[in-house]
Amino acid sequence: FVNRHLLASLLSRWKLSVTSLSDGMFAVQHLESLRGAPADHWPVVMTLDVEMPTLNGYEVLIARTRMVGEWQAAGDAAAAARLQALPVVVITGNARGVEQKRLLSLGAVRVLPKPTGVDAVQAAMESDSVIPR
Repeated sequence: FVNRHLLASLLSRWKLSVTSLSDGMFAVQHLESLRGAPADHWPVVMTLDVEMPTLNGYEVLIARTRMVGEWQAAGDAAAAARLQALPVVVITGNARGVEQKRLLSLGAVRVLPKPTGVDAVQAAMESDSVIPR
């Protein structure tokens, strides 16, 4: 099954640069730091688990939506659009049924249940155009 370290290895193997953050607050801070960054410094995908310290996956998705609105209101439409378009894949053991629908309604493009294998992760990344086929 795929854990955070294996996921980072897989993404690196697919020629994606990986920033691994172990805390939801760090994830939000990282997103905030991207606001003035050139497009080629932005991630092509964000992966989350629901269970993270400080802020959980739901709270990270809510913070992302809040940031999009704040950036739009501040006149930074380009960064807001880039953040809104950033695909978020949630890999978690805590999202079935209603919880999965909630994650999708908060902006996740896909929710993969744990345990999940390499093939499922690769298929999700390919179908969401994160990695080339």
